[in-house]
Amino acid sequence: MTETKYASVQELMYELSREIWKVLGLAPDTRLQHLLNPLLWPPLRRFSEWAAKFDRTVGDAGFQEAAQELLPRLVNHLEVAGRQEVPTSGPLLVVANHPGAADGIAIAASLPRDDLKIVVSGLPFIRSLPNSAQHFIYTDPLEPYKRMEVVRSSVRHLRDGGALLIFPRGKVEPDPAWLPGAPESLSRWSPSMGLIARAVPEVNIVTTIISGVLARASLRNPVTRWPKDPRQRQQLAEIVQIIRQALFPHGISVLTRLSFGKPIVAGDREPRELTREIVDYAKQLLNDHLTRAGGAIGAAS
Repeated sequence: MTETKYASVQELMYELSREIWKVLGLAPDTRLQHLLNPLLWPPLRRFSEWAAKFDRTVGDAGFQEAAQELLPRLVNHLEVAGRQEVPTSGPLLVVANHPGAADGIAIAASLPRDDLKIVVSGLPFIRSLPNSAQHFIYTDPLEPYKRMEVVRSSVRHLRDGGALLIFPRGKVEPDPAWLPGAPESLSRWSPSMGLIARAVPEVNIVTTIISGVLARASLRNPVTRWPKDPRQRQQLAEIVQIIRQALFPHGISVLTRLSFGKPIVAGDREPRELTREIVDYAKQLLNDHLTRAGGAIGAAS
């Protein structure tokens, strides 16, 4: 009988605090960090308890149920369009933009699949979730030689008839609800999605757009003005939002919108052609998504 493993709240707190200091550009174990850590412990403990409970539910009831249970803590309201388009069986490749925060949880909670795997960063915090590991394929942008292993693992799962979620940009992208640059970021999606899809000709590719995972209040917080880099500012806004949600549940309004596109069958097209078609469709889907939300960046409130 396999021994059940549980995530350690203390370990999750430690790894989460280190990630926060990394985003702030501060070296670990500095005097400043030791002085400020006690102020962060209450929200970090609460969020780490949520993460540990999520991982326990993954082991007990499955990844989708765990995502559905966690999502209300992170998002006040989720609007989903096109869910009926998503195939409920057979190989499925979901390609999505990546504004961060709760995007992966929202997508996992909304997909009508219980066989989902997600290509994720190999951050220590994520690796500290033992039951979730079977649903993750870890990647590391600092170790390019691992990319082909990610491709092989992804193809293997699809050939087994599973569902796979990837974020082709490979890094955090602008939240289309509030920030400029979302269409340009789609143009930088990695061609690896074409490689993966081409290896499984029968795979259904579902392009996905998500927005509003960050609240406008989080982006406007004075703390987020510290970093000069827009991506760092967005990451810091995500941290500010998590802290506020942990300390004051329902104290911040997060309205997230999610759009699933119509499936594209990979067939025998070349990877570059597939990638180009996916990106073009993603731009069209983004435009339709924003039109439903009000027609302009910032309209999704």
